[in-house]
Amino acid sequence: MNRKIKSLLIILLIALPLVAGYFSYAWAYKSSAIISYDKGLKNGFIEGNSTGYSLGYDSGNSSGYVNGNLTGYETGYNFGYTKGLNDGVGSGFTVRNPTYQEMLNFLTVDQTDQNEYINPAYVCWNFACDVKNNAFNAGFRCGFVYVDLQDSVHAIVCFETIDRGLVFIEPQDDSIMSLIIGTIYTPSSTYTVLRYVIVW
Repeated sequence: MNRKIKSLLIILLIALPLVAGYFSYAWAYKSSAIISYDKGLKNGFIEGNSTGYSLGYDSGNSSGYVNGNLTGYETGYNFGYTKGLNDGVGSGFTVRNPTYQEMLNFLTVDQTDQNEYINPAYVCWNFACDVKNNAFNAGFRCGFVYVDLQDSVHAIVCFETIDRGLVFIEPQDDSIMSLIIGTIYTPSSTYTVLRYVIVW
């Protein structure tokens, strides 16, 4: 065999496995890289999407709820307040419960107890209604009290004072009354209190 051919065969025998190895390595690397890339991309997308959705939902839900609740509360409050004024007294102000001292001061200024009792023209109902109306005009909440007595009926007023609770007042003389069901209405009376109703 010719020496040139022998050398060529040796080179081919050495080069062929190297070339085959190189192409096998390149193909395997490329395939592995593509598979890893696709798998990583898929897993990364799923993980990123899940995390991003969760964080976005939590943040958006929290922010939206707070803002929506605040806006809804303010809108509802303003609408309800205006509607309440229009549907109610329409006076643009509201009455409030007085302190015990404010109640006493009001009764001192109020002159209803100076009115003359004239049966049947001006009786207990009239006294109670006048004190209630005068209290409203003074900005105080006052109750009209219908008292059902044994063999009789009567009307007085009451105030829900913020420091001493419910106080009953006899509007004909501004005296503080004790109104207890089953007891005599006043020491000088023979009428037992059967029940009463408060109209605010």
